[in-house]
Amino acid sequence: MGVLLFDVKHEIISSAIQDANIGENGFVFVLDEQNHLVYAPTNKIVYRIRPEWLWNEEEPVTAVTNGEKYQISYQKSAYTGWKTVSVSSYREIMGGINTMLIMFGWVLILTILTVFIVAVKISETVTKPIVRLRNLMKETEKGNLSVRFEGDYLDEVSELGRRFNQMLERIQELMEEVYKEQENKRKAQLKTVQEQFKPHFLYNTLDTIGWMAREHSAYDIVHLVDALTNVFRISLSKGKDYITIEEEIRYISNYLYIQKIRYGPKVQYEIQAEEDCMKVVLPKMILQPLVENSIYHGVKMKNGDGHLKITGRVEDDWVSLEVWDDGKGMEEEKVWELSRLLNEPGEAGRNRSFGLFYIKERLRIRYGEQFQVLVESKEGQGTRIVIRIPKEVQNDLEKG
Repeated sequence: MGVLLFDVKHEIISSAIQDANIGENGFVFVLDEQNHLVYAPTNKIVYRIRPEWLWNEEEPVTAVTNGEKYQISYQKSAYTGWKTVSVSSYREIMGGINTMLIMFGWVLILTILTVFIVAVKISETVTKPIVRLRNLMKETEKGNLSVRFEGDYLDEVSELGRRFNQMLERIQELMEEVYKEQENKRKAQLKTVQEQFKPHFLYNTLDTIGWMAREHSAYDIVHLVDALTNVFRISLSKGKDYITIEEEIRYISNYLYIQKIRYGPKVQYEIQAEEDCMKVVLPKMILQPLVENSIYHGVKMKNGDGHLKITGRVEDDWVSLEVWDDGKGMEEEKVWELSRLLNEPGEAGRNRSFGLFYIKERLRIRYGEQFQVLVESKEGQGTRIVIRIPKEVQNDLEKG
């Protein structure tokens, strides 16, 4: 049997142990199998380590020495029996753990925030088209059928949007068909009335009356017959459903002249129309029902003389036609009822206010929803009715 000895320099052990990084206050030292100190750094804590603390290699020991809490563990060499003891500051260990916990907390917060942002974006991607489609449906409830859903995505909401667009287009087609059918029906009715009047016979008769009046120097009758003839020429003009405002004003002027002859000073009237609106085209005899209402339900019902004023003016791309009287006026409830009927679709209010219904339907057939009929009235002060239509001249009418 022989003995093999190895001589290891102390500096090598010292360098290897000092390279161990176990914190600012931690250190490593070496004991032999009899727990005699083989190597230790310059640290007085080494001499406070008790041998009974080194009884379990598998489980570290926590001890307090010199007012500081330490965690002590060791590894025993199976060949030499030496123990490499590691002493770590418990405060530094927990500080590292706390740092890791803080870092983990920040990572967790950032992860949750990222997940939340992604979830919000995904939710917006899904809900925004639904909200947009819902808002479009609300617009259609108000009667606006020109709205359309925009979206080319291959998802369920976009498919609903496309079906919604198809439904609106079909509704508009059906409405146009109904309007055309109603317009054709009214044209046929008007044509029947025109045929019954036999205009040529009527004009010849009126012309004869006029000449007879001239022969007897009854010039008031001559003027009355001329006015009546002009009224009939416009109202019975065949195949001409649209006239200029200039022609409409001329018609109203003759109509009011006849009414003034009938009622005398009871009917005082004034007509003012801007030159820019004279060539604008509109459905024939739109103002006559309003003027007639102003006479029979307004100035005729008041005490004293009555006044009517008809005005026409251009407002950008619109033309505003106004009929005003200082007659009896209407109660607030009646004004509210008329305004409501004018905004109702279909034939609402036809039996209760035929004149306004007739005007509303003729304007709707021509302009769709691009027109307004406004009613203002105060009991005992008079009534004001305003019609606003797009500014269309003869060329626009021919294109339409």
